[in-house]
Amino acid sequence: MGADIPMPPGLKLGAILMAGTPQPNTPTTMGKQISVLRIKGSVGEVTGYNMNTSSKTSKRGDFIRSKATSVANPRSYAQAKQRAKARPAQIFYEAFSNVENHAFFPLDKAIKNRNMFLSLAMKLGYVPDVKKGEAKIPFAPYQVSKGALGLSSLCVGSHINSDDSAIAFESLEFEYVFDEKATIAAFSSSLLDANILLAEGMELTFLAVCCNPNNPDERWAQIASVVLDTTDNVTTLEDVLGKQLKVISQSLDTDCVVMTTADVDMAKILAGALIISSKTENSWQYTNSYMALTAYAIDGFDWKEREIIESYMNETRDRNSDKQLQQADNAHAGEMVPIVSVGNAEITKAQGVTGTPNPTDAAIAQTRFGISKVVVSDSGQLQWYNGPAKTWTPVFLDSQDDRKPLVLADTTWAGSQTITVAECQAAGF
Repeated sequence: MGADIPMPPGLKLGAILMAGTPQPNTPTTMGKQISVLRIKGSVGEVTGYNMNTSSKTSKRGDFIRSKATSVANPRSYAQAKQRAKARPAQIFYEAFSNVENHAFFPLDKAIKNRNMFLSLAMKLGYVPDVKKGEAKIPFAPYQVSKGALGLSSLCVGSHINSDDSAIAFESLEFEYVFDEKATIAAFSSSLLDANILLAEGMELTFLAVCCNPNNPDERWAQIASVVLDTTDNVTTLEDVLGKQLKVISQSLDTDCVVMTTADVDMAKILAGALIISSKTENSWQYTNSYMALTAYAIDGFDWKEREIIESYMNETRDRNSDKQLQQADNAHAGEMVPIVSVGNAEITKAQGVTGTPNPTDAAIAQTRFGISKVVVSDSGQLQWYNGPAKTWTPVFLDSQDDRKPLVLADTTWAGSQTITVAECQAAGF
């Protein structure tokens, strides 16, 4: 395929015809612009197309390129390897979309953030353990944020041999010992006094791919954020992180911050990351952050890359197709919706709604078709999910004089697709 050639607003018709049918001893040249003319599809030996998702303005607009004279075999090993990286990356992105939708271009559209994430993921040589037709969240060293905040070294994670379900951020030091029961004020003071580059008001977001140790293919996404605030002596880390994740101080080779799970018999971390963000006058700045694998992920799984890749060479057309236009689930009418994972996301109240959500997070289910659905009871009340215990807690809206069930219309999720607790339980959650 030829190089991309920016197409000017207009081309002289004769020049295009010459491009389509080269004349002997006659150079192909652009004519003088006399009108606006676009090419859609192929004309002779050139093809016209439009590019509008690039992050560079100079790369957007109408272009022409040489028409492909041959098409690579889509069933080749090399093509299958690309699909073996692409499909898991898409699953990962959907599982963490609440963060990834703005993790690369803070104020731009989700599609640009998605394209950037997938582009970086495809450059990795790493092929995850996700065969064709499987929908489990992969553990891979994906880049999960990109920015100019000069604190990326604090976010470098590594595995710990003494705790196979933990990620240590060895450059993120602490001044005072703390655990998950510490208040946000104590946690913030410990980090601010030990890390001179941190500042009050910065946000630390922890991402984790968790699994059930009794069934490692059962995986879910965990996301939790902590804003450094030395005045908050009421809220604890456990309040913010939930019952599954723990962020604690730990003495290893250095005194550093460690992310692990509250109960390793109920849940283990396969991969985790830390993103630090800071608000500027008009936008946000992020660290360059990557997922790090735990010792459990490194030593606890054994798969052959070739077998994974070869599964994507299978042409069988079934309901597990990974083709974009073959994901419709109407064939499952009357059957259980295939749920990939269930996690919790922070609740944001709709404008005009007063009161405090209790709990502050609500369950979101991810389906095999890449669709996020808010989990509700039969009466429409939002729910909080405890993954390790597989228990459900109804969410209420508390005010000084009243307590009422929190429903979708009370939140900024109003209009989103929903799924019932019963359906999630039937799927094993």
